[in-house]
Amino acid sequence: MAIDGFYGVDFSALTKGARGIVVLQEGKIHGGDDQYLYAGEITGPDGRLHVTLTVKAYAPGAVSAFGTQGGKFSLALTGNVVGKDLQFSGPSPFPGSPGITVRATFLSDLALS
Repeated sequence: MAIDGFYGVDFSALTKGARGIVVLQEGKIHGGDDQYLYAGEITGPDGRLHVTLTVKAYAPGAVSAFGTQGGKFSLALTGNVVGKDLQFSGPSPFPGSPGITVRATFLSDLALS
């Protein structure tokens, strides 16, 4: 299972190089970036993790990595653990838009030790 902690996330879909931060704790994910908030769950063994996320805009004029404006959508991703880091990918929730890839880089444990 993924290690609880803070992760820097880099994700690409239609927009390349978007970044955010997430906290993973006991299978729950919470985080965001300068336009969107994320919340969801991570389950499964290291070799086949499953992530379900709800993504919601909070900034006026927010544009998602899929090129859509504002709103709320869900993602279903699969991936694995690579050292302390995580890799995921999944389909776009918007027809005709490219899928998404996510790399989560472990930054610190929850105690910031």
